[in-house]
Amino acid sequence: MPATLSLALAASVLLATPAVAHLQAADEPAPTSWSVRPVAEAASGAARAALEYQLAAGDTVSDAIVVENLAPEPLTLSVYGQDAMLTVDGKFAAQPAATQAEELGAWIAFEEAQITIDGGGDAEVWFTLTVPLHATPGDYAGAVLASAQWLDEDDPGVVLDARVGTRVHLRVPGEVAPALEISEVRVRPDAPWWSPGPRDVLVDFTVTNTGNVRLDTSAHGSLSMVLGPGRTAPAGPIPELLPGSAVRLTADPTDDHPDGLVFSSVLPLGYGRVAVEIAEASVPGAEGVSVDPVSATVAYWDVPWLWIAALVLIVVLVLRRRYRRARDAAPSAAAVIR
Repeated sequence: MPATLSLALAASVLLATPAVAHLQAADEPAPTSWSVRPVAEAASGAARAALEYQLAAGDTVSDAIVVENLAPEPLTLSVYGQDAMLTVDGKFAAQPAATQAEELGAWIAFEEAQITIDGGGDAEVWFTLTVPLHATPGDYAGAVLASAQWLDEDDPGVVLDARVGTRVHLRVPGEVAPALEISEVRVRPDAPWWSPGPRDVLVDFTVTNTGNVRLDTSAHGSLSMVLGPGRTAPAGPIPELLPGSAVRLTADPTDDHPDGLVFSSVLPLGYGRVAVEIAEASVPGAEGVSVDPVSATVAYWDVPWLWIAALVLIVVLVLRRRYRRARDAAPSAAAVIR
């Protein structure tokens, strides 16, 4: 049975704007291309960036997406729902095609599993979202996808899969329990061990949404040293965190806008402590919900080895000089006998 490979196209990461896929094969006269977007609001006709619902356990809603064939030839696509996740760098994406949907994606059912659209045409594709009775309160994230598959010309045993989709957000009413956690804090002085001069202190850390709702938040940090002044620094932007998701923020010195913490021009003065803190966070679509602040503190050493080596050398030279002076000033044994 052919293996399936899900392509990492721009469309596989689901943005808040209509996604478009472009496929080009060597023997095709024109590229295969299609887009997916939610149908407009029924009352106002306004465009929607995503499909968003608030439904109680047991409720059902019907909705539709618009799939547009941007190529001149007819196009056949599979349509289905899938759970969502955050990628390593914090982008919203659908779970791989081979992963079985367990939550929101599994609750979405299309009227037809496969559609064919004429070249240059579009179609409204209807689906039903049914929230099961056992669904617990909180936020759920998923996607509705339109995918095309074809055999890899270089390896006929591999089926290539390109997916385009739009975001789906569901909130099941009930107890809201927002919570965050900071972990895996790593401190890295950005200089060779022997360098005596100022250096940047880089801090990487992981933020995890341990609650049951989506969260918007930001982080900052502070650095304190026994022998030097304290410093503060903001972290880079943190993407919206889905329940159960985590994002790693890394301080890359080559990046103009690093995600992690960067404390600039810090002298290596031995023992220091870095604290990472999230003082506040908000729940999208839920006013007045408070989130407890969280923090994590780690200790680190940045020893000025060259300074210490120079100091030891100076002490050795001073002691050696004193020893020679004392030896030269002492009377010899022959002088005492005379």
